[in-house]
Amino acid sequence: MNLRRDDMSIMSRLPIVKGMFDWVCTEKPDFNFGTCMVFYGSYTAGRPRMLGGNPEKGKKIFQNAIKRFPNNWLIRAAFLEHYIIPMSDEDLYAAQKKFFRKAKKDFHKNRLYHPKRDKLALGKSGNRLFQAIALKRFQTMRRFEKDIF
Repeated sequence: MNLRRDDMSIMSRLPIVKGMFDWVCTEKPDFNFGTCMVFYGSYTAGRPRMLGGNPEKGKKIFQNAIKRFPNNWLIRAAFLEHYIIPMSDEDLYAAQKKFFRKAKKDFHKNRLYHPKRDKLALGKSGNRLFQAIALKRFQTMRRFEKDIF
């Protein structure tokens, strides 16, 4: 949906998606290492104000999600995509860029999951997929950094 915002037939289905997230997130708010918070942060920050969006509220959702699920780097990538870049917040961008540079080094240094060693640095093994996706998404955003800021 995010990639086809100009197609109203697709966007008209957004209430269905939100309804499904409302149900899942009511039943299990911590579902999939913070996926509910990623959705609500993106949903709130990414919509125009006239359609009920609220970038500042979305920012708070993302910041709370990062605190609760620090090892799910996909939250940070969504924060970049749905709040930091649209708001042209260069300070927050610089902070996230610094985080991802360090995270990339840690991730590649510890390619294989080791339960004792990775507890502090990378978290549970289930986060590794999110971390890999987040690193790739950040790499894509970084390619267009000069065009964005």
